[in-house]
Amino acid sequence: MKALIYARQSSGKDDVSESVEAQISNCVGLAQQKNLEIIGIYRDLNNSGELYPEGAEKIAELDDAYQSWMKEQSGKKGFRKGLGELLKKLPEANILLVNEMTRLYRPVNHSFLENYIHNLLRINGITIFQFQGEEIDLRRFDQHLIVGMKNSILYEDLKKKRQNSINAFRIKRDSGKLCCGTRIFAINYCGKDKLSVDQEKAEIVREVFSGILSGKPLNSIVRSCNQKNGSLIMYPSLLYSIAAQPLYAGMQYNTGGELIKNIQITGQELISENDWFAVQEIMKKKKKKQKNKKSHWLPMSGRLICGVCGSRLVCRIDHGKVCYSCNRQKFDPSHASCNQSRIRFESGAYGEYALYDAVLPLLLIGVFRKYSPGNRHLLTEDFSQKIINFFLNSLITKQELKEIYFQAEQSGSGNDIFLSEYTIRKIILCKIRQIADRKITHSFFEEFLYWSEIKAVVNQGNVEFQTSAGNIEIPRLWNNGRVWMPHWTLRIRKTIDCLPGVIICYHTGKNKILGNFGRIKVLTN
Repeated sequence: MKALIYARQSSGKDDVSESVEAQISNCVGLAQQKNLEIIGIYRDLNNSGELYPEGAEKIAELDDAYQSWMKEQSGKKGFRKGLGELLKKLPEANILLVNEMTRLYRPVNHSFLENYIHNLLRINGITIFQFQGEEIDLRRFDQHLIVGMKNSILYEDLKKKRQNSINAFRIKRDSGKLCCGTRIFAINYCGKDKLSVDQEKAEIVREVFSGILSGKPLNSIVRSCNQKNGSLIMYPSLLYSIAAQPLYAGMQYNTGGELIKNIQITGQELISENDWFAVQEIMKKKKKKQKNKKSHWLPMSGRLICGVCGSRLVCRIDHGKVCYSCNRQKFDPSHASCNQSRIRFESGAYGEYALYDAVLPLLLIGVFRKYSPGNRHLLTEDFSQKIINFFLNSLITKQELKEIYFQAEQSGSGNDIFLSEYTIRKIILCKIRQIADRKITHSFFEEFLYWSEIKAVVNQGNVEFQTSAGNIEIPRLWNNGRVWMPHWTLRIRKTIDCLPGVIICYHTGKNKILGNFGRIKVLTN
């Protein structure tokens, strides 16, 4: 007899259970006792039993009871990957081992989840063995009925426990106490509703508030705190969190969002209430000023990594121009070398190529990927209108437009001609021409950046681009005391089939092949 094991643990306090590894250990012991062959072990960590498995997304969308429950949840909920993988394996097994039935699910009343799982188990002839409970064969009507009734009772009981927990939370919070352990900077939870202050970190909190009140720039405050500490202890995000925390002044928010006294921190306040309120006004003005700033187009945000420390590069505006740099070198004295990963996004005043320019030809990786035979079923655009738009925007000639329609008439394929190799070739050629002439829109750049899956590690001497086709290391060149990206040219080359190929050449003064990705060849000269 072949068996599958499933274990689940929820992060919620109202769903207390043994750890996943303990559940698996129990099930393995049961399998050995029953002389079963284990062919798969599946688990879900920090997942509610009410969640559907992966693969049942469409059913979940139609489940009104489930959707109503989802709207009541405060955190983002997904689907259970482990359970989804287990259900695919059911045809190969005879037995499902669980610690007890609530590990498999805790269905919302009137939800389809219970029947969905039960049907799959019945169809595949699966018997459920529980470590803490009896065997269940859902093909038997009496057992199916009993399990359904137990699930309804358990759900109502769980619902009451949750409501009691919420009520207790509200009463405690409205009485001026934090409801659980705290992760507030410089404040430690000692258990039994007691809080203590970390005096070393408290000095940093006081310095933050005094710095804001004295009008110092926020980045200057962060840098000063890190220099005194001798290492990276603070980012701007932590500064904002500290500035907004009323507990330092002996206050907290109640369940109605009103400020009240916190009785746990009384006598240990780090700052005065007047200072806290004054800082809130200053931060509110700074936030308003930030909103009024000119917005910039930032398609590479989240895609760039510092080649020195591995941190994610963040956007900075330098004299109105977008640059990406590592924040650590700004706030941590020991990371001064991270300045080497700074890179400008936009072209220079004298035509120097920056990051945007270097990425442009690499977008062709996404062009060839999108229009590859394997992805054409995803193309839902009206190709007829697309071809006409190419003509109207002077991207194809009148003669080329006539040729496309002539091909359509000859083949007798009607609208299908706009997915033919001939038409795809014309579309790809138009995209190549747009990139070569740098006549592309923001939406064009973003679309093919997505298809190319471009990310980059930025070093002082080069940029290592990671793409869906492979990795390419492009050198950076010094020019007038600054580091820029090399200029490039495109050349169309013939391939065995009717679709074109491209040679991308970055001009660095050295001959080298950077990458060969079938239709796209990248080199330097």
